[in-house]
Amino acid sequence: MRLCQMQVRQIQEKDWEACWHIQRSDHPHNEPFSADTWLFICKNLTDSFVVVDDNDYPVGYWIGALNINKHEETPDIWCLAIDVCTHRDYRKAGVMDLIMPVATQYHQRIYAFTQKDNVPAEGIMTKWGFKKEWYSEEHDMHYWTYEREDNVS
Repeated sequence: MRLCQMQVRQIQEKDWEACWHIQRSDHPHNEPFSADTWLFICKNLTDSFVVVDDNDYPVGYWIGALNINKHEETPDIWCLAIDVCTHRDYRKAGVMDLIMPVATQYHQRIYAFTQKDNVPAEGIMTKWGFKKEWYSEEHDMHYWTYEREDNVS
């Protein structure tokens, strides 16, 4: 990996192939998204972000979609963090330290699920103020929530 100036921007349609490669670069995801799914995500899930290198090429992503959160006592609109990943060549280069402050400032409330033994994801969630809530044995996943203190709703 060469050193570069990375920055965060909203996901764009042109990012689909890079995101496809990022997810396949060593992601613990059981079923990586197809090329068609990535094209759909990059065209339509505009509440998502990528970290790009100095050539505007994505090296990490944070995929989110606004959704009614049925897991809370009072269902309301939250952002569901669908998937987060850094290309293996950029791990430990600060990609998540760039993207997480943007995602948590952009969204008032976020919820997510992590697989039981996904230690990197748990570290990221904890570092950025997410609360580990309940565990689903059926799905072998933890439920996490984030609510910004200046929540205006």
